[in-house]
Amino acid sequence: MLTVSKQPFSLVRQVLKAAPVALDTEQAAVVSHRGSPIVVQGGPGTGKTTVLIEAALARIEQGQNPDSILLLTYGRERASELRDAIALLGASPRQFKIAAVGTATAEAVGGADLIPNVQTGRSLGESFATGQGRILLAVAESAGTDFEVAARGKGWTVDRVTTYRTVSITPTRDRSGEISQADAITFASASSARAWHDVFGVTMPKVVVAMGPMTASALSELGIPDVVVATEQSLKGVVTATVEALASR
Repeated sequence: MLTVSKQPFSLVRQVLKAAPVALDTEQAAVVSHRGSPIVVQGGPGTGKTTVLIEAALARIEQGQNPDSILLLTYGRERASELRDAIALLGASPRQFKIAAVGTATAEAVGGADLIPNVQTGRSLGESFATGQGRILLAVAESAGTDFEVAARGKGWTVDRVTTYRTVSITPTRDRSGEISQADAITFASASSARAWHDVFGVTMPKVVVAMGPMTASALSELGIPDVVVATEQSLKGVVTATVEALASR
């Protein structure tokens, strides 16, 4: 168990319950935290989304305008959990302004108030109007700071919440033969691309497909050329892009 400090918090697994929510000591510390960025670490089912929602609700109870709070997630799965948790905790999603980096994420939360034309973190931050509200930003540990830089440039305060990390595996045997025989490989996030590179380097099948421009940019920075970018940022879009790329070979 961790106490309140400058170190990341680690949440223990618990079952998500309907309102009222009973927070443990570490979760309550995260909800009450103010004045500086905070990193919250925990595996699946440890209550990260519950804490994120409770942190927003606590601010509203203290008098903060709900329209000044934004719950932001980069992934479709994260967005689904966010939507379900809001409903379970008895709060309407429309109490908050919701921004999504892509159309798939927006669909997962039942609609968003803001979706950038170019689906990247920087473009999303630049799409914000000048303001003085607070944004809760839920991202992977390896996520860049493009959104934060852009949003803060518009006057917004950004509270970054790290909700998950991608962990590289160590293969127990040589997989180069399998990789060379594969027709295509797909990446749904920049963190997965970096994790692959950490283990296998630039060894790739001939067709490489990225879910969106952020993932494609990460692959390019890693030295992976000729990346196919899915037009629709969703699993369906990745499948369509992969099929079309293989058909054109």
